[in-house]
Amino acid sequence: MSAGASGRSDAPTGRDRVKEAPGASGLTPSGDLPTDEARWAEDPRWRDVIPLDLTGTTHLLVVAAHPDDETLGLGGLLAGLPADVDLDVVVATDGQASHPRSPTHTPADLARIRRAEACEVIALLAPRARLHLLGLADGGLTDEQDELTAALVRLVRPGESVLLAPYRCDGHPDHEAAARSAAAAAWRSDGRLLEYPVWLWHWEGPDALPWDQARRVDLSDEVRERKARAVAGHRSQVEPLSDRPGDEVLLRPDMLAHFARPWETLLLAEPGESSPFEDLHAREEDPWEVRTSWYERRKRALTLAALPHERYAVGVEVGCSVGALADDLLGRCDAVVAVDESSPPRWAGSRGPTGCGRCTRRCRRSGGGWRRRSPGSRWSSWCCRRWATSSRPGGCGSWPGGWGSWSRGRGRTGRPWSPATGGTRSSAGR
Repeated sequence: MSAGASGRSDAPTGRDRVKEAPGASGLTPSGDLPTDEARWAEDPRWRDVIPLDLTGTTHLLVVAAHPDDETLGLGGLLAGLPADVDLDVVVATDGQASHPRSPTHTPADLARIRRAEACEVIALLAPRARLHLLGLADGGLTDEQDELTAALVRLVRPGESVLLAPYRCDGHPDHEAAARSAAAAAWRSDGRLLEYPVWLWHWEGPDALPWDQARRVDLSDEVRERKARAVAGHRSQVEPLSDRPGDEVLLRPDMLAHFARPWETLLLAEPGESSPFEDLHAREEDPWEVRTSWYERRKRALTLAALPHERYAVGVEVGCSVGALADDLLGRCDAVVAVDESSPPRWAGSRGPTGCGRCTRRCRRSGGGWRRRSPGSRWSSWCCRRWATSSRPGGCGSWPGGWGSWSRGRGRTGRPWSPATGGTRSSAGR
């Protein structure tokens, strides 16, 4: 946590040292000497790095943890972007913790200065870009990762956007939190994800780069000149705030040398491999208060009242979360299929409806058992099935091929999906 000119701690915190180390001491957070740019430039593996292909891209969503990250890592790409590509730039924090021991600037001062610098620089690099300054906590982005993910999901265009985010192993906690948020947003929207290193160039050596994932963006002389002017526009980072201790230059020339190359590097990245709701369900037993909220309880009651038949062979709830509606459906259905993308869904009860004592539960990853609408789309990754064992002969075993043989909408025979014993199907969900 940063402190300003008054009430300032004499010793920087661990997070402060991460941001302060290059400018104040010239060392990496582990106390080692930083990596000289010449060592990177001389690595023979650059010869095998192929150019990045963004052909057909219509929307870029750039994510930065702090003002200047996007300029350092992607300034050339942004400056050379074709006019027909829409661009949104999201800067998660105001960068107010860049000089935690400044005797002349409070965090509020730094936030105001750095927001203004970001506006000026983005206008220089990409005048048509839409800049989104979120004002989240500098040095504490990990704790506000959900807010960043939600902001990205609002901006992403499913099936169209390419997300560009800091490298997930960049070494800075805010950068890595931004990478996780971008991966979650890409997972939820089937977006393409690329990542750009910033501190990796300075704190690690060439062996730390995943070369097989690297792609190159070549920069023209004109683009490089614009990028250099943009980097210089972050004056609070490339110039000292004053001549007093604590106001030193943060981005020293040896750090900036990594970003003066005639190319930029992006890394192919996979979207998040798990549902972003998993952490939410792990932290909270009932995150949407579906069991206690009057609104949610009334909504379930209306859903059940709207069902025209008294009994059903099967009820289906998509997005079951804690399983409140699934439990209610068991009072009207012989069997309930409850689907959620979390792995596994959090079920508040272990035996189904309170006191019934006749329900069991099972979870398994559905794998290829769900049909994909398109090559990039994802169906829910976990399927949790609960059924009453006393009200239908044979239980689940009487379904043709068992539960696992059914793909979405149709059985393996290709006929419309229906229970082997007949009956009416219900599909209800939140």
